[in-house]
Order: sequence, then C-alpha cells, then structure tokens
Amino acid sequence: MTDRKLPLGAQNFEDLRTRGCVYVDKTDQVWKIANAGRPYVLSRPRRFGKSLLISTFKAYFQGQKDLFTGLAIESLETKWEQYPVLHLDLSAIEYYPDTSTPGEQVNMLEEAISDRLDEWEKQFAVPDDEGSLSDRFARIIQHTSQGWGKGAVVLIDESDKPLLEAPPSTYVLEHHLSLLDSFYSVLKREERHLRFVFLTGITKLAQVNVLGEIHRRNGSILDRDFPALCGFTREELTECFHHEIEILRVTNDSGNDRSIQDMLRALCRGYEDVLNALSRRYGGYRFHHLGKQLFHPWSVLMCFHEREFGDYSDQIGIFKILKGVVKDSDNDLSALLGGYALDGSDVHPTSATVFNPDVEPGSTNYLRSLRNVLEDPLTLTYHCGYLTIKDYDQHLDVYQLAFPNQLVKLGVAKFAISTRTRLSDKERKSLIRDLLAALDAGTLRSFFATFNSFFTSLHCRPESCMDHHYSLIINLVFCLVGEFTKTQLLSDGAEATVETSKRIYKFVFQLKETGEGSLEKSKTSVKKEREENSEEQNSEEENGEEENSEEENSEEDRSSTSAMGGTRTLVNVSVKVGRQTFDRFKTVQSYVVNDSHSDSTVENSVSDDASSSPL
Repeated sequence: MTDRKLPLGAQNFEDLRTRGCVYVDKTDQVWKIANAGRPYVLSRPRRFGKSLLISTFKAYFQGQKDLFTGLAIESLETKWEQYPVLHLDLSAIEYYPDTSTPGEQVNMLEEAISDRLDEWEKQFAVPDDEGSLSDRFARIIQHTSQGWGKGAVVLIDESDKPLLEAPPSTYVLEHHLSLLDSFYSVLKREERHLRFVFLTGITKLAQVNVLGEIHRRNGSILDRDFPALCGFTREELTECFHHEIEILRVTNDSGNDRSIQDMLRALCRGYEDVLNALSRRYGGYRFHHLGKQLFHPWSVLMCFHEREFGDYSDQIGIFKILKGVVKDSDNDLSALLGGYALDGSDVHPTSATVFNPDVEPGSTNYLRSLRNVLEDPLTLTYHCGYLTIKDYDQHLDVYQLAFPNQLVKLGVAKFAISTRTRLSDKERKSLIRDLLAALDAGTLRSFFATFNSFFTSLHCRPESCMDHHYSLIINLVFCLVGEFTKTQLLSDGAEATVETSKRIYKFVFQLKETGEGSLEKSKTSVKKEREENSEEQNSEEENGEEENSEEENSEEDRSSTSAMGGTRTLVNVSVKVGRQTFDRFKTVQSYVVNDSHSDSTVENSVSDDASSSPL
C-alpha cells in the first residue's frame, strides 16, 4: 500500500488542492451557506478545520474555479463572480507572552489589527488611513464595495482568541472587549456594503454585542442545518480514508510493534474494529441534538499519519480548557468519568449568550457578566467543545452533556490525578502498567496492593479524606486503566467493569464501614451478579448484531462483540475499603472473588504494609 498525501494541519485550501491532498468535500455546504444571505459565527473546538473552511470561502469568493474541479460545488455554481475579500486571521498571533507587561499586551492586539488594515488599504488603494481601527475598517469596506460595485466579503478566523487567552487582568480584558466590540460593530453598521460575513471561534459566548446578535439570529441555524460543516462523519471516514483505515488494520494485525500500543491494537482485528477504536478515541462530538456524531479531524489525521492510536490531545490545549472542571466538584467529575451525562439546562447549546447582551460593552456590569461566564467551568467547557451533547429532552428543553470520547476523558483523569495526589507523571504511568499486568495475569492481590498506592498518595490528610475523595480516585484509576482495556464505571465509584483479552472483571467497592456481616452480604450479591451477568452475556451472544438502532449504541455493540472475541472468564470481585486506624488512609483491606468456573466466595486479605505510606 502506498501512502497518500494527508491534509495534516492544512489551513490553506489552495495549497491543499494544488498539492493533491485528500480532501473531504464540504463544498456543497459551503455553497449553500455562501448564498443564504446571512452573516454567521461558527464555534468549534481547536483543530477542527475552521481555518481551512475560512480559506475555502475565500477561494470561492475570489472566483478560483479551477481549485473546485471535481468537487460538489462545481455543479452548483455557474457564475463564479469575484468579490473583494477582507480576511483577518487572529489565530497566528501570540498576544500574551509571559514576559510582556499589560501595556505591551494591549498594544499587541491593536498592532496586529492595524497591520492588517494597512495591508488592505494598500491592496485596495484606500486614500485615507487616519482614524480609529473601527473607522478605518468601515472606510475600507465602503471603498471596496463602491470600487467593485458589489458587496465586500469579510472572513475573520478565531475571532474570540484575544479574549479567551486574556490574562486575569481587568485592564487588559476591559481594553480588548472594548476594542473588539467597537471593531466588530462595523459589520452591523456597514451591512448594506457587505456581500457575506463569516467568523469562526472556539466559544459560543457573545463576548461582543454584534457577535451575540449574529449568534442569536443564525448560530442555531448553522448548527442545525450544517452540523457536519467541520469535522468528519463516520461515512466520510469510510468514503475518503478507506485506504488509511485498512493500513491501520494491517498494522494492528502484524504484531511487529511490541510497545504498549499492542494493548490497543488487540482490540482492532477488523475494519469495523478500527472504525470503532477511532470513534472511542477521537469521535463523539455533536453540536446539535439532531446532528450526527463527528470525529476530531486533527486527531484522526495524526492517527493515520503515525499509524498509532496515540493521544494527540495535548496539542490542542485540552488541559488549559479543562482545568476548571478538573478542579471543580468531585461529584460532577466522577459522573462525567463514569459516562453519566450532566444536566446541561443552564448551558443551552443554541443560546448565543449566557449573560445579558444589552449591558453596555466595556461597562463594569458587562465585564463582570462575561468574566462569570469565562470562569464557569461547565459553561466554558461545553462551549469549547470538550463537553458535547449526549441527549436532549424536547419536553423539558434540557440537554445532557458528557465528554465526547475516551481521550478527552483521559486528559481530565490524568490532570485530576496530578492535582489530587503526590504521584509524578512517571510514577502514575508505572503504577498503571503494574495494574494492567496484574489484570492480564489474574493476580488480584498484586492488583490491589498497587491500587492502594493511589489512595495513600492523596494530598489531603488521612483524617480529613472523605468517601468522595476515595470514590473519585477509584473512578480516575479505572478510567486510566480503560485506555488499554474496555472499562465501564459507575459515577459514585462503587462499581467498575473491566474487559481484558482473557477475563471480564466486575469490581464492587464498599467504601463505608458497614460492620460485620457486610462481607457475607456481598458474597451473596456477588454470586447473584455473576449469574445475572452470565445470563446477559448468553443473551447478547444469541442476539448477535441484529439491532441497528442509534449510531452510538450500534457502535458500542459492535466493539463489544468483535474487540475481544473468544470465551473469557467472568470474575466478580467484591472489594472492602477501610482503614486500620483513624490517622491512616483508607486502603483495600480484603476482597471476595467469584468467577464463572467456581462458586467459591473466599475472603482474601490485602497486606497493608507495603502501601501504608505514599510513594
């Protein structure tokens, strides 16, 4: 198989087409949006293809017909008119270097916009270059429209970057809000001189009034009618990247690479398995409750390029966006890690703004309102795309939000472990490897001895650690184990199911001191759970893959059937977590095992000597 040119990091449509890169054709949607007669603001996460989309609009409005040969738009467009295009890219500028002062930070944004205005004034021979940035912008629009005899096209990429990355300085944020509000307000004032307006950003927050108005009018229309404008659908992956998926399948089958990636590759034995693995790690995004699930294009292309199911999330700034959620409520974090959707009723996805848009821009109330939004973890995380729409109740108008995929979840888990324990990154990785080895070998005593190291490395003092601290650690650890196995959690950290190539483990944790008899009670429940799980497994095998229901459910069913395969031992484990004395951390004290080959419910103790102190 020969490699093809992947559009990895491609932001320029002309360059992509002239180099012969693989292109997922979105031009039918581009044509419909360009001819809808509305201004738009598109909000998508980082590295989701926004800049390439802006470049595609630019090529279309410049009449570069040759670049669109063989694409869907070729049969839709007949005139191929040229328009004056004003393209402002705010993504390529570092506005806030660590060594800069607030005064320098203010000047950087002004200078960046002023430099672009200088270029337009020279390009379109605008006679006057005096006045404020907004005055110059308005004059350029008027001059180009009158000179060309048609409306100008304005394309602004990453329109909210200067605000999202602003340091916690009232002076800088106030200045940037006032500047951008004044600058973008030109788009409304000069509407009669404009043919088309399209802005992109990361958030759906209406940082400035004119963007809020555009969002309210057209933001939900864009998400509803063109939900797959950026990103890849499953159908687009199979149609455009069949070659690369097949290479991944062959690579995974070869067994030549003996790195930790083997644990992931063991899950991918066929074409559909590779697709499901891509979905679990890079898919799951949905920006309208009626839209299809989307794959993160940068991560998918990197996977094809590297031929590994790697973690490329660090390169899209995930920790910076998610740190507020990680440091927030333990209960919400446990729920998200466990796959339980949060109530998103306060984060209405189709709402352009979650603060009063009528407050005067630049005023104290306006700044306080915006700052509250930017500092609210749940709201900001949804609008940045790291929580996505899981479900929607039309009657209650309530959205259910969840992490889109395994890698976002892993990013949160890794960061949360680092903020709640004294473990270094190297120690965490070593412990996870030991846990995986123990599960693979079936040595549960070793597994729990290693597990206790996470408990005893908590930042809080033993006497102040509450059950929810231990519950969260349980969820975090199993989430990290789930990178290399198939794992399901309960949000309260009480139960976890882990599937390896040889065994299916079902862990039930008892966190509270329940006194004598609790273990006997758990023995009975374990046996009952084993029987119920055995019945469910037999039922699933009989039903096979008959169901063809919702997309995410069918994907999960397929991966469950094909990822592991063969006959595996079902192992039910009831785990008792307690402490020997009040001034020591809770640890796993004992466990009861009941597997599909035995009805034995023998209590096994876990030595606390090796794990009673932090690493």
